[in-house]
Amino acid sequence: MGWIKHTIPGRLHWHRIGVLAFLLVLVLTSTAAAQEGNGYWYTVRRGDSWSSIAARTGVSIAELQRANPHAIHRFGWLYVGERIWIPRPGEPSGYWYTVQRGDSWTSIALRTGLSVRQLMRANPQAIHRRYWLYRGERIWIPTGAPTPMPTPTPTPISIACPSELTDYGTAVAAVLSDANGDTDILNSWLASCGAVTDDQSPVRKADLTGDGVDEVIVVLKAPESEMVAPPGDLLVLQSAGWDVAFQANAAGQVQILDIDDINEDGYMDIAWMETTCGAHTCFGTIYVTSWTDTGPQNWMDGTLTMAFPEVRLEDVMEGSGREIIVHGGVIGSVGAGPQRAWTEIWASINGAPYVLVEKIYDPSDCLYHTVLDANQAFLEGPGDDFAQAIALYRKALEDPTLIACWVRPNELEELRSFSAFRLAMAYAYRGDLESAEEAVRLLQEDYPDSVYAQIADIWWTAYQPTQDMEAACTAVNAFVTGSPPHPEAYEILADYGYANPTFTPMDVCPVLSP
Repeated sequence: MGWIKHTIPGRLHWHRIGVLAFLLVLVLTSTAAAQEGNGYWYTVRRGDSWSSIAARTGVSIAELQRANPHAIHRFGWLYVGERIWIPRPGEPSGYWYTVQRGDSWTSIALRTGLSVRQLMRANPQAIHRRYWLYRGERIWIPTGAPTPMPTPTPTPISIACPSELTDYGTAVAAVLSDANGDTDILNSWLASCGAVTDDQSPVRKADLTGDGVDEVIVVLKAPESEMVAPPGDLLVLQSAGWDVAFQANAAGQVQILDIDDINEDGYMDIAWMETTCGAHTCFGTIYVTSWTDTGPQNWMDGTLTMAFPEVRLEDVMEGSGREIIVHGGVIGSVGAGPQRAWTEIWASINGAPYVLVEKIYDPSDCLYHTVLDANQAFLEGPGDDFAQAIALYRKALEDPTLIACWVRPNELEELRSFSAFRLAMAYAYRGDLESAEEAVRLLQEDYPDSVYAQIADIWWTAYQPTQDMEAACTAVNAFVTGSPPHPEAYEILADYGYANPTFTPMDVCPVLSP
């Protein structure tokens, strides 16, 4: 006898939903059970990444991601405000301390015998803006059973605190010499001078030269500075004689990003950032100082400076160690014009100094930004036969979702009439005269009162008979700068704030080499 299988669609549908719901509960229950052990919840903040949280907590990226599958997103980004679980393997040894008035990361580190980095690694939840500690919050002291925290009797140091940052190199060397290299004594002396910050351990050790002996790395802050980013400096001293092997002579606040063989070329590096702040914007400049066979060398091929940078050191390219990934760039001033943030990726290719390899702008619905991208693609047009430039100029003309983002009265019409002219030029450069002529015709129909309707007519009249782009652009330039001049032709793109590119009469009709 054959079997006949009957199904009832509605019941089967609800049965499947029930199974899925049951499995979801199992997954969530398992995750919750795994997170009821040793550990704590941490809320992601601006600038966080898997690697930065791993560095602060001492938990590997793999362990963090295993504990937080819900937080694994495209490109490895973490979202500000989401909560991730920080596992503490084994039974934690230490105790909770309640922050008192006047406490700082440095003062607690000095009293407990820990480094600032150890404290921050154990307490990423307590790392706040400008690295303040809030009175009454509890932080974990990973040192064993609770013991009183007496204020230690400072070791007498006869070295006077210098009045200028530039003189600290000699003074620090003298302190280390008197203290027989005891960096705890140096820490105390720097704190007494007011030359340390609360955001990082001021004194670190690392074998930078590969001789088996640690160098001493010191981050300084200008004492009694009231600036948002107080001036500082970076020193490296050799253990033999405590000679100053490197002094950055920085102009702004110094922050160490990492000390490691960052590009995996066999030489140790210090990646650090110098921050300077104006009335409304702080700029960060990232440096890599590499200890080569000839001593410390600048390992940046170019200048990496950005407004309000968020910096990550991560391996995103094959065979070049870790790359420097920086996101930011928006200046905090209305006069800067319409802006968008961007990401820069710098790589040490085959161990060479770090160089910019990619710049990626954030998405924008400003028509102006689409035109800027099209202009850049136009200048690079011979490389792809102007395909990208044509696509972007067409987007500028045809995409109704692009909006005005500045204060010019006829912004959209101006930018679109300019884009129509450049579209005609791009077609002409690739030898498509029929499309070029059609672009000129549509420009004159759609924007008959635009200065670019006149420019397109002058250009096409000069270009069409002989396809001589230089002669055609000479005729356009004569119209723009002649008598009477027509400054509105370049002011269309020249008046978008000081943070944006300039635009000159010669940029209206550029002559490109093949």
